[in-house]
Order: sequence, then structure tokens, then C-alpha cells
Amino acid sequence: MMSNWAPGHQLKDSRYTIKKILGKGGFGIAYCVLDTKLNRDVVIKTLNPELKAQAYFEKLQQDFHHEARCLSRCSHPHIVQIYDFFVEEELECIVMQYIPGENLNDRAFRGITQKEALNYIYQISGALQVVHKNNLVHRDVKPANIIIKPSNNEAILIDFGIAREVDIKIKTRALTECFAPIEQYSVDAPQEAYTDIYALAATLYFLLTKQKPVDSQTRYFHINQSGKDPLISPQQLNPRISQQTNNAILQGMKIFATERPQSILEWLNLLDQAQKEEVSPINFTSVLETTLPQTTIRENTTSLNHSRKRYSNNRQNQQEFNSISTNRQINNLLWIIAGIATLALAVIFIVSDKPTNSCQKRGILTICRHIADVPNVPSLTKVLYGGSTLFSLKLNKLEIYRIQKYHPQFQLEHTDNFPSGEKAGSSTGIKWLLEGKISFAQTAYMMTEKPKLEAKNKGFTLREEPIAYDAVAVCVNSGLTSQMLKSLTFKDLENIFQGKVTNWKQFGGPDLKIILFRLNHQQKQDYVIEQFQESVLKKQAYKTNIRELAKPREVINALTKTPGSISMLTVSQTINKKDIRVLPIAKDRNSLAVSPCADDKCTAVNKNLIHEDYYPQELNDKLYVVIKLDSGFDEQAGIAYANIMLSDEGQKMVEEAGFIPYRRVTR
Repeated sequence: MMSNWAPGHQLKDSRYTIKKILGKGGFGIAYCVLDTKLNRDVVIKTLNPELKAQAYFEKLQQDFHHEARCLSRCSHPHIVQIYDFFVEEELECIVMQYIPGENLNDRAFRGITQKEALNYIYQISGALQVVHKNNLVHRDVKPANIIIKPSNNEAILIDFGIAREVDIKIKTRALTECFAPIEQYSVDAPQEAYTDIYALAATLYFLLTKQKPVDSQTRYFHINQSGKDPLISPQQLNPRISQQTNNAILQGMKIFATERPQSILEWLNLLDQAQKEEVSPINFTSVLETTLPQTTIRENTTSLNHSRKRYSNNRQNQQEFNSISTNRQINNLLWIIAGIATLALAVIFIVSDKPTNSCQKRGILTICRHIADVPNVPSLTKVLYGGSTLFSLKLNKLEIYRIQKYHPQFQLEHTDNFPSGEKAGSSTGIKWLLEGKISFAQTAYMMTEKPKLEAKNKGFTLREEPIAYDAVAVCVNSGLTSQMLKSLTFKDLENIFQGKVTNWKQFGGPDLKIILFRLNHQQKQDYVIEQFQESVLKKQAYKTNIRELAKPREVINALTKTPGSISMLTVSQTINKKDIRVLPIAKDRNSLAVSPCADDKCTAVNKNLIHEDYYPQELNDKLYVVIKLDSGFDEQAGIAYANIMLSDEGQKMVEEAGFIPYRRVTR
């Protein structure tokens, strides 16, 4: 495994000499480097070399190169400059301006006036206007990403590592709590200029109050539950803030994006009305005499530590404080002790008053951490449900056991068939739901308009809620090793499954006949067949002599016993199947070939590749719960089941079954 570059290591034909590592994260490393040609310090950013073993490394390299192009388009005196980029030891390197100085986070705690804060905000606003003009969103504006140059006391916006073009489909959920708006907690939510406006307003909030604002997810939860926003007005924390500045901050930090200013210029027009008078640095006593914000204990503790530093600095630096009498100092000390006691009591109150179940309303659903906390679970003698065989093969036994452990009154009973003889499947489950035979259905693909219209004619609505991802996996006999066959493209697969290519040597592999397997054509309810035919074969027919088998396990057995064989399954069906190999797939020759598995033996699914769309989207799909909105027991049962499966514990259960959780559960 390649190690980091050590001090003294030379790059690009000795042009650059490594001095030290400035910072290292899971994806990237930043080095302080001497440019020997121009005799100046620069920053070189590159990917963490430990990632080179990952299947998605080439895609990361492409994104990293994209960052360089983004930065080169954004020329502005308050944006970090990019000088050069090159490849060294198979790693993309970006050479950037080195900016000595402290970041705005540290500067704020030394004391900053409203006039100074606004000046820095105006400078960064100008930088963001250029960013947005280039159809980019920075998406990580925060005090720590703003450096103050000591030479001219000007602010420079740095770290565009998570910038992405607005209109691309791949979105990364990278955020900094307390400065990130609510849309950044969702992979699918649009993110545009208003996203950076929220972060910039939150930055100004922090600069003027020395308090991090309540994070947007907590605010969103409280607004939905009670209609009350727990965000403390910045003017409450620092009464010296002008009313206009206070209003501009709150307007920029509106929870819902449509209520915020939609451009930097629009937000600046609010600030332009603000008073520009000097405001002395906020001190510890004035903070304690205002209403305490209902933030986390960690934030309160951090605030307390920083407040102590400010108090100490003010004692040393402010002339008026030095002239205070001994009695006044003692009196102030008593106020400080009282303030600390008040803060401690507030922390105790927050701990004792914290609700035991942390649930969040989301439309008709209520998302909780624990299955036991899910509300409104019905008490019914029997709740029949069914549909996709993927669920019954992997999940249903596990989920019934777990659910009834916490909600024994919720008597779930999964069914695979009825006396009519119909076999289970996604479309069959929807049919059963329409006929009133089951309370909710499980499907492996989105409904068409036909069942929705039929439901409407019967006086109710069908609603699908995604609970997991699964993906189509292209599998071959394990004898076709990566040395023989590295990957295939969509065009290759089209040629194979339509019989246009019949031997692996045509792909540079061994002289071996290609044998095709597939699930029985009558199993149209299996989404793998339909998804593959729709996306890869472009709705054309399969090869006529393809061998059809009745069940997924029969396909797996055939693959293990037949050299040169190929088929498609879901990735959840391929986990730990040692005698088959899951192939990396690319959309075309110019795209990165990616496997949905975490390793060559497919011991697990790589969740990040699926969530971030590195694996071709055409081969990804979601697993749904179809809820019957009829204001009756079926609706209550369907919503309760969806709530349970989308809880943190429910999503971990989904993962145990071999699927990819729909929600990103980090704890």
C-alpha cells in the first residue's frame, strides 16, 4: 500500500518539494510544498493513496480533476487560486495558492466587530457570486473554510472539495452541521445558490454571537412537531447587532429554501440596509445575561470554553478593563460564577428534558431511531402482506421476528400465494392490494399508471415509499477471472444477450463459448428481467436460445457448474456466492467500470457506490412498500410498516438482509 509523501519528497521532475502535511481526511491530503522554480510555498492537494485499491478510485480521480477545472473557472481575489495540476505516481495533483493566516473561526473568538464581520461577509459574497455564475455551488461555506490573509486582512474562500455542478445527478451528502441547510441532509434535494446563502448567513450568525446556530435538522424537526423554531435570534445573544443585520441573518437562514433569498445579490440587498456602526467585541458577561440557546450539550460546553478565553483576553487587552477597581473585578467574578452555574443548570435541564424517542415527521411518515419508538402501530389480529419474492427470500422472516419483539400486537403474516394459484411477485402484490387481499404490498420497481388509475376508480390512492436499494448484478462463472475478463460495457452485454457475440475470446478472454442463463420468461414480475431488457437491451428481445430457469438459486447453481456462463441477478442474491463472479460494468468505453460489490469476492455490497451513483444508475433500483391510502386499517398498517423499516434499526435490518439501506444511518 502506498504511503503518504514524506518531507523532502520531490514531485514533477523536482519542481515541487514536500515540506509537511497540512491536513488529511478520508478522501484527500493537502501538503505544504516549496515551488523551487518560483521559490514560494504552495499547497498541493491529492487523493489519499490508500484509496487506490478501491474499485471507484478512477471515478474519484475524474471528480478530483473536475475540481481543478471548477476552480480554474472561478477567478476572484477572494477565492483561492489554482496554479497547476499534474499526475504523479498515478495520483491527480492540484497546485494551489498557499494562504498563511488564521481561519475565520479562530479570528471570531479573539473578538470581532459587526463592521469587520460584515466586511468579511461582503468579500466572500463576491466570491460566491462568481461561483454561482459558473453554475457551481460551494456547499461547505463555514468560518473554518475562510482564511484571513495577515498581509491585507482580507478573507479568502477555500476548500472547494465538495463543489459540484448544479445540474448533475450525482450529489454527495457532505455537510457541516450548524452551517448546512436542510436540503443538504437529502441526497435528492436540489442545491443551488440558496444553499450557500444559508451557510453564509449562519457564518455571520456565528461571527456576531460566538455561538453556533441550532442545526437545520433539529430546527426542521421542531417546526414540524410544534410549529416553533428553536433558533435563537442573534440579537438576543448580542444586543449590539443592528435590527437590519439581525433580520438579514434570519431571512438567509429560513429552513425552507423557497423562503430564502434566491441569489447572493438579493441577500446582500438586505444587508445593505444594515447599520455599519462599530460594535465592541462581545464579552462573556453579556452572553450569560441573554437567553441561553437550546443547542446540544457539546455546543454549550464549547461556547463556555471559548467564553472563558474571551474573558481572559479582554482582561489582558482592553484598557478600560484594567482601570476597573478591585471591587468591580470581584463583582464581575461573582457574575461569571453565577453565569457558569446558570449554564450548568441549563445543561442539566436539557439532559433531563430530552425526549426518549427521537422521531422526525416526514410527510405521512414518522422516522425514528428505534423500532420500539415508532408511533401508531395498529393492534390487529392479522395483517396480511406480500409481493416481491426478493423480500420473502431475504427479509420477511427477519423483519417479522424483530417487529413482533417490539410491537407484539402488530400481527404480521407474509403470504406467497393464494388458493387461486397466483405466484408472488411485485405486480402480483399490487394486484392483491387492489383486490383487498392484503393490507400493503412489497415491490421491486415503481408502479405504472395503470394500477394507480384503478385504485383511484375504487376510491383510494396507492402510494409507494422506498425502503431500500438493490441493483442488477451481471454474474459469470468464477473461472472467468479478472485477468481473463476485466469488465463489460452496456454494448457488450447487448451483443451477448442478443446472440451477436458467442465466444469470450471476442472480448480478449479465453476461447470459450458463452452460455446464457436467465430466470423463466413467465416470471415477468421479477424486475431484474424487465430492468435489464429496458436499460441494457433497449427494449429488444433476448437471444432465443437463452436457457431459462425457475428460481434465482437455480440460476446460481447453473453459473457455478457451467464454464463460460453469464446471467443477471440482484446484487443481494450474489453475496458470498464463492463460485460466481460479479463483473464491473461501464455504460460505455469512456466510462468507469464499477462493481456493486465491496470486494472481488462480493462479501458485501458497496453502499457508497450505489448511493453516489458510481454504479450505473440504469442498473440500480429501489425496493418499495406500497401503501393503500384509504383512511382505514390498511393505511394504518402500511404506514406503520414503512415507519418501522425506515427507522435506524429497520434500515440496519435491511442491510443485514443484503440490501442497501435507503437512508444513510451513521449511528
